[in-house]
Amino acid sequence: MRLFFVAMAAAARRHRRPNRHHTKAETCAGDCPACALPHRPKLYSVLHVDGVGTTVKYIAEHARFAREQNYAYGGAIGTLPLTPQAHGVLQRQCVAWALGTDAVVVREPAGIQRAAALADLASNQTVLWTEKHVPLAPKVDKAWLADLRRGNACRLGRARLTYARKGTVRVAAHLRRGDVDVSVQPSLRWVSDACLVDALGWVAARAGPRAEVHVFSALESHRGRGGATRCAKIKVSRRLWCARLTGRFLTQVMRGTASPEAFDVYRAHNYTVHLNGADATASVLDHWAHLASADVFLQSPTSAFAVVPAYLSRGCVLRARVIKKGLHCYALDAADEKCVRRAVERRLREIS
Repeated sequence: MRLFFVAMAAAARRHRRPNRHHTKAETCAGDCPACALPHRPKLYSVLHVDGVGTTVKYIAEHARFAREQNYAYGGAIGTLPLTPQAHGVLQRQCVAWALGTDAVVVREPAGIQRAAALADLASNQTVLWTEKHVPLAPKVDKAWLADLRRGNACRLGRARLTYARKGTVRVAAHLRRGDVDVSVQPSLRWVSDACLVDALGWVAARAGPRAEVHVFSALESHRGRGGATRCAKIKVSRRLWCARLTGRFLTQVMRGTASPEAFDVYRAHNYTVHLNGADATASVLDHWAHLASADVFLQSPTSAFAVVPAYLSRGCVLRARVIKKGLHCYALDAADEKCVRRAVERRLREIS
């Protein structure tokens, strides 16, 4: 009898043991298919830390650039502490989630060759790309993009998608509001509420009665920053009055970015609004997972934060491609309609 229980316990341990050849487990363990290129020298890049979207975007673009130049990507060399960075986000965790690997290398490998131009990549040696930007091809490398999405698939599968109800067509939009205001950056980073409401209505009409629309954004109080920028260009004797006047004006204008009521226009159309929570890192990962999993994703222009889920999305990604009244807006043309209908049909086939 004792031998019987010993055998049963051994069988149970074997059953619980993870399968080393299971692709999903390997990927979640830290594999980065988009970085790998077997039997090739490695290309490293310099780590450039900014907002979490920009940090991840630069690393992803460097990995793609390495693939285009027939290199394996070794990672970004620099220091990214395991502590919150800009906007209270633990960026290193977000890098690992998006790319499938830490991708941050603290020490520069010995004997590495520095490169600042394409001509410097001619040699078959491990190199360090020292420039911040990389010359990418106009069209995204489909093989690299497929590898990037494959590496992230298990993390999307494990994410708790609070709005992804069964039997629905998922429509999601990212709206940049937390760190911008219309009085300072109207034509650079601002998308009007009217533009996005019209675009969401246009998409929902083509998605049909199963469509559920969600808007993701953030709240952040940064009053007076725009006034200080403007007043710095005025004579010293007048700066105090300038700061007082513009400070009052900008406080009223910028108050919307710190108030949930600023998004009531979307709630009035029965669109669900998701804002950042107390845990900034968890909010970033939650928003990225929902946006990347949407059937139709309206990407916010001039926002590196929205670039990351756009890279990871297998659905239809609509980008603002026109200017209306001096602001970015969505074209909603025949190409956009074809993209939306294709994504909706794919979702409806999965539902049925």
